[in-house]
Amino acid sequence: MVLIIIFLPLIVGEILVRILSPEGIVTPETTYNQSLEYVPSLFTRHIFPRKERIVEWSDSITIHMNKFGYRGKEFSLTKQEGTIRIIFLGGSYVFNANSSMGKDWPHLTEKYLKESGFKNVECINAGVPGHASFDALGILYSEIHNFEPDYIVVCNAWNDIKYFRTLSTENTLLRTYWPISGKNPYMYYNSWLDKFLCNSQLYVRLRWRYYSHSLMGIGKDLLSRIGLEGEKPKGNYSSEYGRFGIKQYRLNLETVVDVSRNIGAIPVLLTQARLVSDTNNEEDRSKIRYDYQLLNHKAILRAFNECDQVVREIAREKSVNLIDLSKKFTGQSDLFNDHVHLTSKGSKAIAQYTSLELGKILKKKLQYKIIRN
Repeated sequence: MVLIIIFLPLIVGEILVRILSPEGIVTPETTYNQSLEYVPSLFTRHIFPRKERIVEWSDSITIHMNKFGYRGKEFSLTKQEGTIRIIFLGGSYVFNANSSMGKDWPHLTEKYLKESGFKNVECINAGVPGHASFDALGILYSEIHNFEPDYIVVCNAWNDIKYFRTLSTENTLLRTYWPISGKNPYMYYNSWLDKFLCNSQLYVRLRWRYYSHSLMGIGKDLLSRIGLEGEKPKGNYSSEYGRFGIKQYRLNLETVVDVSRNIGAIPVLLTQARLVSDTNNEEDRSKIRYDYQLLNHKAILRAFNECDQVVREIAREKSVNLIDLSKKFTGQSDLFNDHVHLTSKGSKAIAQYTSLELGKILKKKLQYKIIRN
């Protein structure tokens, strides 16, 4: 009788969870198979581990991570003779998670370049969701130079605007950001016993509830502010931000340009096309995640415009190749799922235009070589 009293509610609960749960059968292992894996880094806040993985991002989207920890097909560390290697740096906008294997816009750019006659072009997507321009600098400085790139294409803005509101003489970049730490309990088992107990879906749900309230001692308040793009800031919305954020953004990109040239690569700057514009209707605005910046629409619009201006000024002052995606595509609702992330149509449009502009840059370089020889 005691055993029946103890186990009958558990059995009934297990059956109900399995029948009624919209998520189906879920364990840390299934979550891991459907999620990107990050590890901390000294030179960036996070990076993908160096191992090959196939991530079932959704029913229709599969993401291939190669053995070097970047999105896409395998490539040789030592570049083959005659290959023109183009490496794309940025955040989730460049990583382009809402597209399946080979359909992300950096790899579509390679496809279109080859179709237009550049058969020896190789594009590497080194975008990492969450990365800002200072992360792009860190990854370029600490690893990408080993891949012998001929061109470094960098596109950042949205993730940089996240710190515009907070940076000051006291809250500097150094004092504001740090690497991620600890393993995600939703993706990893804690022990062999935890793995065994996760055969029970009732236990899995209770486990979720436990971490939702404690999350390694961080607390419920922070957990409520963790979303798809990381931790949301705490505070009230503002229509203003200081000058230190845009100053830092300029320095980051200027240094990326300088480091690219120091390693013998040609830098190419891209402005970031986005949904955010002064013509947004209510439906457009409902897609924009203002809570990651705690800035209202007017302020985010101004921040993006300032970023565009900085990119264009650096391109002019340092004689850098510029591809102005913002001028071409910003505000076109059918190209964006949200504030900056692209639809399938958007990925194709960005890739077609980028390949067209990169083709002009490549031709100019080839013509220079012929004249010089």
